[in-house]
Amino acid sequence: AEKSGWGQYAGIYTLSEKETNFTKIYLQLSYTDVDTTVIYDDISMEPLPRNCENVVLNDSFEGGDTSYWTISDRRIIHTVVDEGDNNGGEYALSYERGDSDRSDYIYQDLDVRCFEKDQEFEIK
Repeated sequence: AEKSGWGQYAGIYTLSEKETNFTKIYLQLSYTDVDTTVIYDDISMEPLPRNCENVVLNDSFEGGDTSYWTISDRRIIHTVVDEGDNNGGEYALSYERGDSDRSDYIYQDLDVRCFEKDQEFEIK
């Protein structure tokens, strides 16, 4: 199927203690579809303020996209769909595993600054 249109991507990168001593760090954008032309625009990398109210970013997909989320297998069909008033929001993620392995998943890197030893979280 032919793909067209604009997409938006976002993510979080956390420097390790070792990386804070590096003299150079590179940002690499890669892994596009073979027959796809990609146009990059308005790329930025900014320090994030610490916000531990909800450590999951873009939890309701309200931007109409999957910013901050990564799909474990790019062959999995996933779209953000307009679900009306779904738990107070307009969007939800539709994730079709199809013939893929049961170990496929979606994930995001969480802000490790929000975690403390023996801290408990409610996941809903």
